[in-house]
Amino acid sequence: AKGYSIPFSVHPGDDSLQIFVYTTLVDDFSPTAASYKTQGVQPTKPGVNALMGARSVVLKDGRVLITGGAIMKPSASTYADALKPENIQHVVNTAVIYDPNLNIFTPTPTGMTMPRAYHTMTLLPDGRVFICGGFTSVGGIVAPTKYCEFFNPETNQFNPLIDEKTGKATGMWFGARAMHTATLVGTMAGDAPNVLFAGGVTDMKNHGLANWEIYNVAAKGDIAYGTHLSSQRWNHTAVLLEHYGSNNAAVQKRVLLLVGGENASQVLDTVDVIDLDCNLNNVPEDKTGACLNPGLGGQPSPGPIKIPGGGRTWHSTVYEPSRRMFYLIGGFTKKDYSAATNRVDVFSETLGNFSANVTPTQFLTLAMPRAAGAATLQYLHGLNTVLIAGGVVFPKGQSPKVTDSAEVVVEIPTQSGSLKIDTGPVGAIMPSAMMGNMAVMLNTNRALILGGLTGSLAQNQDAYLYTFQ
Repeated sequence: AKGYSIPFSVHPGDDSLQIFVYTTLVDDFSPTAASYKTQGVQPTKPGVNALMGARSVVLKDGRVLITGGAIMKPSASTYADALKPENIQHVVNTAVIYDPNLNIFTPTPTGMTMPRAYHTMTLLPDGRVFICGGFTSVGGIVAPTKYCEFFNPETNQFNPLIDEKTGKATGMWFGARAMHTATLVGTMAGDAPNVLFAGGVTDMKNHGLANWEIYNVAAKGDIAYGTHLSSQRWNHTAVLLEHYGSNNAAVQKRVLLLVGGENASQVLDTVDVIDLDCNLNNVPEDKTGACLNPGLGGQPSPGPIKIPGGGRTWHSTVYEPSRRMFYLIGGFTKKDYSAATNRVDVFSETLGNFSANVTPTQFLTLAMPRAAGAATLQYLHGLNTVLIAGGVVFPKGQSPKVTDSAEVVVEIPTQSGSLKIDTGPVGAIMPSAMMGNMAVMLNTNRALILGGLTGSLAQNQDAYLYTFQ
């Protein structure tokens, strides 16, 4: 709505004039058609709207499956306490489906086969969702679980993973995991779909796992595993790269990066690299760590990659496939969650490391340090934009707070034809503050923002659509 006059020169002899006009995104946060409660998603049992630690996945038909969540203890009176799993009071098995075309939430006929929070959901090639681990609660006792189940989008039903030999429910071979990662990979001694589980906590006393395992869904068992991560690791993120360390996209080198996270004593400033093309010589176990942190170009292992600027947990990573890089965004830098970073670091798949060559400086900066929000990638008008919404921010000279703000990382074409990467706030704020929330890119050119806790640390029962234009 504002007009500006911009002076420019046209030189004698010029036969054409090219004008680049850049504007801020025209954006908006609007409520979805109704809250979960008014859509009938709240059954009579308590805790249905517990969406802290809930998980979401976009199904092949564009609908969004949202499962589980936790209710925190009343004594968790600060944002830091509310982010700690030892303060979980109760876990739910609730499942709802959001239809972006109808703009409504609908409960599934039944919930998951067991309560879960901070679990993983992996979309399989056949359209089913493989759900594993997380915290569960039985008889008032909260603990991680090893058990897995499937969601069938054709029937909207959940079914447990069954051991064909015993006929009983089963799960991950290494046992219980929560706050772990699960990534679909088609590698190592078996056919896809394979799901790689990594890290996680295994009890409520800050004991974690320093291992990984690859589960073959068709064979219903592990086909490869390793016990040599550089550290116990949870609350990390996982990024799958298929052309690691090569500027030739036709050269395949598949790796899975485990980025940041924390262990019992510290926030981790490392990235472990699992070599998915590693030759295990027909044995399932990597006994020596030969598949971890491979050297580039035949060089010996350099060990884990260091994260510039220190450790990160409750951060975000977003892969940008057209430029073969990912953004590492924000995160807490201290184990007690009392400090965060405003850095946005760029990791180059070609170089196999964080790069100062991708941006004018080695990192971008958010307006404020931010953690425990959510980020998602949007491809718009030939440009990639990353939306970062909600979380805990640390305004200069003020106490940290749960925020209703959002920011973007945007790629801007320059006159020379190259791309410049920049950050900035969006032109709209969310109707309410939230942290521990989710951000899901829909097939309708919108992002669904939901879940987590509000600024008063109550369960967030609302969902918002962020519109890119």
